[in-house]
Order: sequence, then structure tokens, then C-alpha cells
Amino acid sequence: MNQFIYLFTFFLSSLNCTAQIIGANAFAKTNLIEVGINSCGTFGAEGIPADFTNPTDSFRSIICDYDLNGWNVGTPPFFGDLISDVFREGFFFQRGAGTGIYNYFNSDYTCANIDILGEITDYIDYGDSISIIWTSDLPSAEIIQTTTLYQTKRYILNTITIKNLSSKANQDIFYVRDVLPSPEMYIDDDFQSLVSVDAQYAIDGYTLISATGLTYNSYFSIGSNNPRAFSGFYEYWLDLNGDENYSSFSNSPYYYDSGSDSGYLNMNLGFKQPQLMKDSTVSFSFAYIFSPDEIEEAIAKTGTSVVYETCIYPPIEIENIYIGAIELSSEYGAGMVYEMEYKLSGTATYTFVEATDYEELIWLVGLLEPCTEYSFRLSAIGEMDTCVTEIYNVKTQCTDGIAFINDSNWNIFPNPASSAFTIQTNGLFNAQSSIIITDVNGSTFYTTQINAQQNQILINTSNFAAGMYMATIITNNGVYSKPFVIINK
Repeated sequence: MNQFIYLFTFFLSSLNCTAQIIGANAFAKTNLIEVGINSCGTFGAEGIPADFTNPTDSFRSIICDYDLNGWNVGTPPFFGDLISDVFREGFFFQRGAGTGIYNYFNSDYTCANIDILGEITDYIDYGDSISIIWTSDLPSAEIIQTTTLYQTKRYILNTITIKNLSSKANQDIFYVRDVLPSPEMYIDDDFQSLVSVDAQYAIDGYTLISATGLTYNSYFSIGSNNPRAFSGFYEYWLDLNGDENYSSFSNSPYYYDSGSDSGYLNMNLGFKQPQLMKDSTVSFSFAYIFSPDEIEEAIAKTGTSVVYETCIYPPIEIENIYIGAIELSSEYGAGMVYEMEYKLSGTATYTFVEATDYEELIWLVGLLEPCTEYSFRLSAIGEMDTCVTEIYNVKTQCTDGIAFINDSNWNIFPNPASSAFTIQTNGLFNAQSSIIITDVNGSTFYTTQINAQQNQILINTSNFAAGMYMATIITNNGVYSKPFVIINK
């Protein structure tokens, strides 16, 4: 027995970690694992080096000598690949919330799905381990993926670093690694596995999802020690891709974040960063694990670091002051959510007002009294705190010297309306004017512009709920409002 241990130890220590970049792909191998990584940052690369196992294969994703006895010994001698030319390994990246959600999806060894361009930028040989580095080419965010193989270990450590390159704070950042596990595909062309959510961070202090082959009990899992990690599985035909946001996808009745099932099932492990400020960076790690015996060690390497962003005090700029309205703006980068409120100066109660444009952070507060002072406060809500900026005694324009347009000189018809109505101005406005549609609470539902040459404009109200609304026209000379009613369709 001692002689066997000596020979086995000599076998492991006699080999080194090696890596090479061939064209746009990178390949690395240790004593127990071989991988190929392509230019879109996913596992699966064509052009396998001659000194790798079975170099005539069409591509190399990941294979593992699970039983520690060499690549040509045992039945089967190794497990792999994780993907085939039909199924996939990849990642999903999402940033933003509400109407400003941006989705990206990279997968497949041919980069058949590629929303984020990138390239292999380096590899580093540490002697007993080796790392391959892939860097994205995305204007809004930099994603760096570092994949590390260890000379005598049956797991791979992946570290993802995301830097916010946009001009504003990002919220609800998701990074999800997505795999159709088929560890026995290479042996018997069987993609079916028993997939199980084995640990959830809230309960177990770590996250782990596993797949077990149905023929040889091959093992593959994805795990992380990060408090923000989550996992789940779904039937592969459901197809996670960049056409829908992950939060909606994960609420599908066909997506499971607990329990187990067998069949053709995709599994994933991901992370959610609630907020990432401009120029801020967050990193998280997960492990691909090929032996139950090495789960604890692999999970420990993934770390527990979490980035908690704090807000900053948002600036408030006065853009325009009218007789019955005030237009304000701010800048992104202070928090995840922005809330504007206003009140009559000297009073106690603030009223919330919806942004006219959340993308540009513009609020047009209408239905105000002329020649009257108002106060405003803007709250930037961060993950951990809220920062509030206040401005006081902003006075609307007075009516002295302003010629008012008689209400009878502009019309809304039909009124009541159902799916649409027309505002007819009869050419009374001699410059471009703004039209705002608000409800009885002052919340803005619609804004548009009308120029001096237009006599009328049609407004679609098919998405409006039944009720009372106010149409307001804001010009350089004044603010003019009329009520109208939307009836049930």
C-alpha cells in the first residue's frame, strides 16, 4: 500500500501545469483536468493541442480524470465534456432595472451566442496552478474572468471581476453561469443527469448545485461561498438567453431553485450585485467541482467578499421655471433609486412626483400656482442607506404682463375618450411647447412636444386606466391645463 501511494504521488508531482494560446482560444491542462476556453469566455475551444488527450476531437471543453489513475485507465477513463456541439456552457450578464434593463448572453464552443465580445488576454503559470484570463470588450462594463486549474485537484476556480464603466450607478447586476451538464456524454452520448440543489447560502452558509450521470454516477457541481450566490435548474428547452431578463426568467414555473430532478436539465449558479457605483468594482468566485471529496476545499477557495455600496448626495439642478411648473434634473451615480418630492414652502407635507424621464433623470413638476415658492427634496436610495438633497423657495413665474389664452381656444376631443384623444391648439402657440398628461395625484403618464406649426396632436391612451386626467401645455408664456376623462374600453 505504501508503495502504491509513493508511485501515485510521484505520478502526480512529475507533471506540470501547462497552458497555451492558439489563435483566439486558450488551452490548459494539469494532471487531472484539461480545458479549452474560447474568445467569448466560455468553455469549449476548437484546435486541441497535440499533447492533449484525444487531440482529434472537434473541441475541448472540460474533461477530468476523476479516479486519479490516468487518462486511459478505467471504465470510463475520464468524464467530460460538459457540452457538445448542440448544447452549451456559457454565461448570462444583466444590468439595470425597470425599463432600463440590458441583457447579454455568451455560450457554445463556436460562440454561436455572443453578445459580449472579448479575448484571451493572458495566462499565468504559478507552478502548482495555472490561470487563464479572459477580458470582455463591452463599453458599459468590464468583465474579467480568471480560470485557475490546480495541479492535483479535481476542481476549477473561476473568479469574475466586474467594473462599472458607465456614467451612472448600475443596479441589479446579475452574472449567471449556465451549463447543460453532460459529464457522461463523451462516453455514451447521454446528456441526462440527476440535478440537485444541494445547498443554499441562507440555510447552509454556501451554495451548491450538482449533476450526477445516470449510467456511471459521474459527478459535477458548481459551488460558491459568496453570500450573494444563488443556483437553480430548468429544462433545457426553456432556453435562458439574452432576450429576457434573468429575474423574469427565474420566476418561470419551469425554473427550480430547490429540490432535484432527472432528465435533460440545465443548471446554473449566479450572483446578484444590487448596486454598483460608477467606476466601482465587484468580484466573486465559483468552482466547477468533479469529486464530492473535494467540495469543501473547493468551496473554501471561492471566498466570501461582498461589496456594499453607499449612496452619495445627489445634485439638483433647476432647468426651467414656468408660471405653473418647474423642471428639475439630477445626475446618475448617487444611488440605485431616485425619488423626487415637492411641497409648498413653509408647509410640512411633501408630495411624490414621478420622473418625466428616468433615463435622463428629469422631473417636470406641473399644476403649481403662479408666483409661488416651492421646496424640493431628492432622495438617492442606496443598498445600505439613503442620501437626501433639499432645495428651498424656488418660485414659479408670475403672471404680470402675460397674456393668457382663453380655454375655449384650445380643445380636447373626444372627451371622454377611450383609446385616443386629440389636442387641438389652433396654431395659438408661437414656439415649441411641452404637453404633459397627469393623473389626479399629479403622477406623469405621458409627455411630448408640439411645435408652432402643428394645429393638433393625437395621443394614444389605450394603456391608460379609466379615470380623470389633466392635460397641461407648457409654453414660454404660461401653463394651460384642461381635465379629461378616460372611460373603460
